[in-house]
Amino acid sequence: MNNPIQTSYFETAEPELELAISQLISVLPSKQKIVSLAFFGNIINNSYHATLNSIRNCVAAHFTTLPLISFIPQPTLGVSSFGLEVNSLKPLSESTIEFKKFNSIPYALIDLQWGKSIWIEGLSADCISDKYSNQGLNIFTKLTELLHFEGFEPHQIVRQWNYIGNIVDFENGNQHYQLFNNARTKFYEQDNFVYGFPAATGISISTNCLLVSLIAVKPSFETRIIPIDNTLQIPAYKYSNSVLVGGETEHLKSTPKFERAKVLISSKQCIIFVSGTAAIRNEKSSHIDNVSLQTIETIANINYLISSVNLKNNGWQVKSEAKLSSLRVYVKNKNDFEIVKLEVEKAWPAIQSIYLEAEVCRPELLVEIEGIAEIQI
Repeated sequence: MNNPIQTSYFETAEPELELAISQLISVLPSKQKIVSLAFFGNIINNSYHATLNSIRNCVAAHFTTLPLISFIPQPTLGVSSFGLEVNSLKPLSESTIEFKKFNSIPYALIDLQWGKSIWIEGLSADCISDKYSNQGLNIFTKLTELLHFEGFEPHQIVRQWNYIGNIVDFENGNQHYQLFNNARTKFYEQDNFVYGFPAATGISISTNCLLVSLIAVKPSFETRIIPIDNTLQIPAYKYSNSVLVGGETEHLKSTPKFERAKVLISSKQCIIFVSGTAAIRNEKSSHIDNVSLQTIETIANINYLISSVNLKNNGWQVKSEAKLSSLRVYVKNKNDFEIVKLEVEKAWPAIQSIYLEAEVCRPELLVEIEGIAEIQI
């Protein structure tokens, strides 16, 4: 058995929220062992929480036990109005799910072959209109309390999604992404990250708030967790000051703390979490203003990252090549969608994927891709 988690994408052209959600839920092949439902689309009536609550209420009508639910304010590209990412346990996987709450925060505990894991979806600050630095502090304080309550440590986070409202805009002279990186660094300072930093994505959403989703794993005795570097790129946590954005009041410029990928491997299962990847070589952005070449280079970065050659360079000898099983593709300008889609499908045909409109962490970057890969054991 390989990765016991199955990621699937569904889309609908139905513009009315409740009908769209009902339509998306109706096409799910099975409601058994669903861990999380992440919905993508535009905010309705200018309110993030109102949209999220509408989604929760609509989904609740279809489930006896509610899975984790999040709403990511990123418009889908193409003809669809709303998109849905479904993470579920494969039918034959020897896994159990327990849905719980801690201080009103929903989360899931899952027992897998590689150990015990905790999933948290779309965690926001108590006040999403607060300053970004305060939102970051509030989110990471809540994460610390929840992880410790369940006996997890920050270094056990293997995958993290960081959704940063209008990511390259500024608040009081300080860039949103840099404010988030500063808050994340303070959170990570409480641990030594023996398995390396998490694989992560830092991407924009179309509202001024922060959201964090993550998976943390307490590994079994036979499980290895391996951080994967890419020799084509300088590790993000080693970026120089020249590519970080300073601020008028926040003079700290913390680097983005994430690995290019993270591998979980046991005797029966293997999964590679591929971080958000763009057209960056060393630490510099490439092919400015050329979305086609940026997409091609992003694909090349990922293909090399998960190649047997690079995995060997990172201390892991494999017998077969990794294969991507799902993708999220973020496109800055919706008019570039067809160009990006053409290159992605040329490189990786017939892979479960979703295309989303979102700004990337640097103004000059036009596309970012993340994914999950598997290796036959």
